[in-house]
Amino acid sequence: MKKLIVYISLVLGLAFSGLVLAQGTYSPRGYWLQISDKTNKPRSIMQLDVDKKTQTYTGMVIYGFPVNGAYPNGVCTNCPGDLKGKKVLNLPIMWGFKRERKGRDVFSGGKIVDPDSGKTYRCKLSFEQGGALMKVRGYIGIPLLGRTQVWRRLNTKAKDAYIAQGDARLAKTN
Repeated sequence: MKKLIVYISLVLGLAFSGLVLAQGTYSPRGYWLQISDKTNKPRSIMQLDVDKKTQTYTGMVIYGFPVNGAYPNGVCTNCPGDLKGKKVLNLPIMWGFKRERKGRDVFSGGKIVDPDSGKTYRCKLSFEQGGALMKVRGYIGIPLLGRTQVWRRLNTKAKDAYIAQGDARLAKTN
C-alpha cells in the first residue's frame, strides 16, 4: 500500500511539475543592457514591462550611454507616426510581444523601431543562459531576413552601476 501511495505521489508530482514548466520559465520583463553590435560597447539600458491595456510586453530606453563625450541626441527625428520628433528616453520603441505558446520562452508578434534610422521591424525575443541573455531578432518579412542583438539582463543594482559608470565616463571627457 505504501508503495502505491509513493508511486501515485511521484506520478502526480511529475505531472504537476510538467504543468509548471509548460508555462514557460523566462520573461522579458525587467532591465536589459543593449550592447552595440557595431562597437561592442554598451549603448543603452532598456526596460521591458507589460502594457496593462494590451497585455503585451513593451520596451523603452531608460538610459543612453555617452558617445564621443556627449549623451546621444535623444530625439527620434526619423521615427514614424506619433514617435517622430519625440525624445528617445522613455519612448516605447518596442511593443506587442506575446509568448508564442505555453512551454516556450519565445515572444513574438512585436515590433521594434531603430531610433537612428526610424525604421520599424518585426521582432522576436528568445532567451539563453538561463534567462540572463535575451536575443532580440529584428527582421523584415521572415525572421531569416534580419539581425540579432544579444541583450544582458540587469538587476536594479547593476542598472544603477552602469548608469553611474556612464555618467563618470562623461564627466572625465568634459
